[in-house]
Amino acid sequence: MKRLAFQEAVRRLHCIDFDPLVAAGIMAADDPRWRDFRDNPAGFLIWADDETADKLWNLITVGRRPFPGEEGAA
Repeated sequence: MKRLAFQEAVRRLHCIDFDPLVAAGIMAADDPRWRDFRDNPAGFLIWADDETADKLWNLITVGRRPFPGEEGAA
């Protein structure tokens, strides 16, 4: 993954709202970790277990939009 693709993935991570986290099974509706995620999404991902990290990655890549530099990227 090149820098532009990485930067886009981080941008997408920072754009995830609470409802998709609940829908993906990452958090419960009353989960106090929302503030931790909201304040530091990258840190939340770094410290996440593998299952949670996979679910977050699925949210980042939803719609299979290519990252910059990948085939089909604008």
